Amino acid sequence: MAVREDIGIADGAPVDAMRLQQQIMRTPWLAEYHFAIRSAADIDAFLDAEFQAMQSGVDILSALWTHDRIAPERYTEALASLLGVPAAAYDVVLDISKLRAKAGPAIFLELPVAGTFCGSSVLVMCATRLAPRVVAMRVAEAHASGNAVVLVAERQMRSAVELSRAKANLRIATFGLKRRLPMFSASRAAPLWQPLFAIVCFFLVAAALSFDPLDTLAISAMLLTVPFVGTVLVKIFALVVLVRSVHPPARVLDRMPDRALPQYSIMVALFDEANVLPALIAALAAIDYPATKLECLLVIEDVDFAMKAALLKLELPAFMRVIVVPDGEPRTKPRALNYALALLSGDYVVIYDAEDRPEPDQLRRALAEFKSSKGGPRLACVQACLNIFNARQSWLTSGIMAQTPQRPT
Repeated sequence: MAVREDIGIADGAPVDAMRLQQQIMRTPWLAEYHFAIRSAADIDAFLDAEFQAMQSGVDILSALWTHDRIAPERYTEALASLLGVPAAAYDVVLDISKLRAKAGPAIFLELPVAGTFCGSSVLVMCATRLAPRVVAMRVAEAHASGNAVVLVAERQMRSAVELSRAKANLRIATFGLKRRLPMFSASRAAPLWQPLFAIVCFFLVAAALSFDPLDTLAISAMLLTVPFVGTVLVKIFALVVLVRSVHPPARVLDRMPDRALPQYSIMVALFDEANVLPALIAALAAIDYPATKLECLLVIEDVDFAMKAALLKLELPAFMRVIVVPDGEPRTKPRALNYALALLSGDYVVIYDAEDRPEPDQLRRALAEFKSSKGGPRLACVQACLNIFNARQSWLTSGIMAQTPQRPT
């Protein structure tokens, strides 16, 4: 197949060559992506990405992937073909031993990383994060140093990083709190006096029951009311504070422009909840926030084969990705979220449950609370008001709804 070098269009390709020439004259930056327009996308995809990038304040490539107008893997293959290097899928292994243990995502997505591909030592580069001219320059530098280069898409690079760090991240997720703040960890052994005290109390109560059962029961009942009275007093105090501090929600009518919005990272821990996946994904996709500034991690357990099968049947939005937590003990939600926490890149972190259906403007409202003068610099966490959809199903759900704070009107 002959190639017209002047515009980079292959003969017979489904692209209007004249339109491309005219468009490049109006938007010169488009010429840098001629290889992708030729084989992986159309002109409109890049023009739409330019508009979205201007609106959201992100780069063109980020907008391109977010709106699913082009597969990152096809773009990577096209760029690799242009530069004369191989493109890899999920068959690369990174050697991150020389990098800092807490190196952020930018280290791996914007710089070459040593690794192996098909049994050979290579430099692995992410092709979908930087402009083609930058990737080409770094490939040339690597070749000049005698290194072989392999290009991968961002999701493949993230997968390789996650695999390389899996054991370390799992140790941190499981034992990190115990090592940093052992006094707050449930794995800490109880002081010796606690079981001894419980044993002494048991024998004293048993002895008292044998001598005077009625008085013993009366005294025990009185003692047991003390913690309940304390709980009631704490709730009354909390209610008084709540009533005195209730204020209308922060105004979000004056919407912040998309360019000024920070990056949000959403985590959803899932286990044996395949039946709610479609509704959950639809609710997350309906959030009123630019997709270019969202990343959503669906965190599942390695042994949850039903969830894996259900996710394979769904077409996830580009801002969502699946994190598989290696099996181990304890198999708990905090452990899964701690594991995923090391893989986030957002400025703010959101945690949802599988059954949650967030209101579309919830992230903007939370951001308004953080930015408001009422929140102040010490505000570190915002909890959304809950709405129980089956409040009238039973006395239990009615009771839960009755004690659930509602949003002021």
